[in-house]
Amino acid sequence: MKRLVFAMATLLPLVAQAQPAFHPSGTNLTYGMNSNAPSVISITSNPAAAAASSTRGDNSTTSAIGLISSIGLSVELGQVDNFEQQIDDLTTQLDRTNITPSEGFQIIDDFDDFLLLAEKEGYLIINAATHLPFMPLMINSGTLGGTITIDVNAGIQAYMGVLAAPLTYNTTNQEMETDSAFYVKGAAVLEASVGYSRKMWGNRNGNLFAGVTGKYYQVGLSKSVIPLIDDTNNDVGDTLADEFDQNQNTTDGIGIDLGVLWVGNNYSLGATLLNANAPTFDYSEIGNDCHLLTGTSQNNCNAAAQHSNKINLTETYTMDAQVRVEAALHSKNKHWQINASYDGNSIRGPVGNEIQWMNIAIGYVPDNWIPGIRAGYRENLAGSQLSMATFGITLLKGLNLDIAYGLEEIESDGEKYPRSVAVNLGLEMRF
Repeated sequence: MKRLVFAMATLLPLVAQAQPAFHPSGTNLTYGMNSNAPSVISITSNPAAAAASSTRGDNSTTSAIGLISSIGLSVELGQVDNFEQQIDDLTTQLDRTNITPSEGFQIIDDFDDFLLLAEKEGYLIINAATHLPFMPLMINSGTLGGTITIDVNAGIQAYMGVLAAPLTYNTTNQEMETDSAFYVKGAAVLEASVGYSRKMWGNRNGNLFAGVTGKYYQVGLSKSVIPLIDDTNNDVGDTLADEFDQNQNTTDGIGIDLGVLWVGNNYSLGATLLNANAPTFDYSEIGNDCHLLTGTSQNNCNAAAQHSNKINLTETYTMDAQVRVEAALHSKNKHWQINASYDGNSIRGPVGNEIQWMNIAIGYVPDNWIPGIRAGYRENLAGSQLSMATFGITLLKGLNLDIAYGLEEIESDGEKYPRSVAVNLGLEMRF
């Protein structure tokens, strides 16, 4: 198991291109997807945010540029205690020879129920995301009567789960047998976007802004089924990297986001429709024409075919449309603020995890060299339904560190660990 997790981590450089939907960028980890957040990254929260930010004065994104606006990583684990240790123990038993019948039936008693639980609840998801240096950019245009935004971001999402099959004892070979396997999926998405926003209407109580963002996606999707019993004795890391390369399918697509934002004297309200056109992307087919393959590739192909009743051998990922609303309150000097965002419907990520985030946070934003601080709470209202406490600090007016710590726990080797953790680091320059 440790080798498999390490191997998944080694895939990050191979697929380091992805969409921030997998992992909120910069201070958004604490503040949520809110246009009022005092960071250059906030202009990516709503297509209307860039034009609105130019009216906010001090602490606005008009006076900042992201040298490296966000680099982030998150990990999520399923609800199975001692998952890693039990997988290690099971694979050790599967590697044994000269097992007596009594030992074999004991192994079945020890691990059959675990395999069923592991298939239902056991998984690992790794997310990584970053924006390219100096992104996002914002350009106020008098000619166009509004604001142009440009962004390029990159990252990955990787998933590992278990496909369970009964354990059996082979009396002839005196060995354990099973068709159980690891199910591994990876998503690589390059997103380049251009947006336009402008003020639509205003009065003494506030201003209404609207915006649209067009996004170009380059999406690489890959998945594999890797048997727990590998007769080829290949290193799991090599197998995983080879399978990712062989099975990856890369396609292009276009997404469209729409947004509106009302900015009052001490508050703001906004709504965004993400991926209004719901672009689609395809995985490569697995578990087909296995007789044309050899070695490890053939074994993995056969394993996929054996589990065709549980997984889609031919799969399409759709970036479903999602509605998001946001709200913010701030003091007159904008030093104190409360931000909230809420996804109105759930969507599925490229590896199949269900996502619907709710976020609320409070922050102190000084306009001098005093550190800015923020704290909040975020919860996935669908899928895993995990919740996280969040905390962030801004040092030297431009170095942002945000951390999210899961409130649900699992046990491993007698110790308690959070099921989810996340961290973002970013550097901005204000002038």
